[in-house]
Parts: sequence; structure tokens; C-alpha cells
Amino acid sequence: MNKKGVSYELILWMGRFALVGLIMVSLFWVIGLFTSIKADTSALEADIILNRLFSKEGISYNDKFTGRTYPYAVDLNKFSEEQLNKTFTDNYNRFALSLLLSNNETGESKEVFFNKFLYEIGKPLDWSNKYHSEIINNYVLIKDGDKIWRGFLRVIVLVPEEGGLNTEGSNNEE
Repeated sequence: MNKKGVSYELILWMGRFALVGLIMVSLFWVIGLFTSIKADTSALEADIILNRLFSKEGISYNDKFTGRTYPYAVDLNKFSEEQLNKTFTDNYNRFALSLLLSNNETGESKEVFFNKFLYEIGKPLDWSNKYHSEIINNYVLIKDGDKIWRGFLRVIVLVPEEGGLNTEGSNNEE
């Protein structure tokens, strides 16, 4: 074995190690790219909350004779913060709601909130990565006793992103 053959082999092996190192770094980069993608579930959460809102326990009109619930018919007697607190038992400030019901025929409007404290904190921060809001607009029927009107319901669902501001215990409950 001469000196020329040893140095040539050494240069080849250095090139091979550099190539293997480059392949390993790019492989780890590609794996890291796919594992660090965070799924945005806020639209799904808003849809689930909306389904719960228009359920029998929510603000929908429920015919007491047939037992049928009419999802996009809002019972004006149930359109209150008390009813929202009964419908959603959110003790950990997972979301907030703003509901604005407008009567198209009389021009009257009524707004109610669920978890107003979180809504007032999170709505100004909607542009940041701390909170995400979904705005859902629906044409509805408004049932008030025997009267039925056409109306419009705007629902804003505010969901804190993972790692958002911690408002747990904000009601001074120790």
C-alpha cells in the first residue's frame, strides 16, 4: 500500500461521510416538518358548539305537543344568558359566545353572551395567535308565544388557541 492510495481512499471516505450526513440532516428536517404541523380544529369546535346551541337544551323552539325541536327557530323565552349557562357547562373557559338576534320585521335586536369575561378578553386579541373566532350567520325564525317572525342570528364563537391566555380561576374561585 502506497501513500497515494491511502490519501485517495481517505478523501473518498470523507466525501461519503459528508453525503450521509447531508442525507440524515435533510431526512430529520422533513420528518420535523410533518410532525410540527398543528391541526386547526376551531371550525370543528364552532360547529359542535353551534349544534349544541340549536339542540333541545339550547335556544331552539321545542314543540311541547310533539316533542319535536326546530333547530333554526329561536324561542325568545329561551334566548337568555341563563339558558346559555344551562346549555354549556363550561367551567374551564374553553370558549365564549356572542349571540345577536335581529328581528327583520320589527328591527329590534337582542344580544346575549356566554362566558362574557373570556369574550371581552379574547375578542380584541382575535388577530393574534392566542384566540380564534368563527362568525356564523343564520336566517332564523323567532318564536315568541304565538307569534313567529323572520330574523337573523349572528353567532361569534371565540376559542382560545392551545397555549392561549390562561383565564382559569378568573372568577376568583380558590
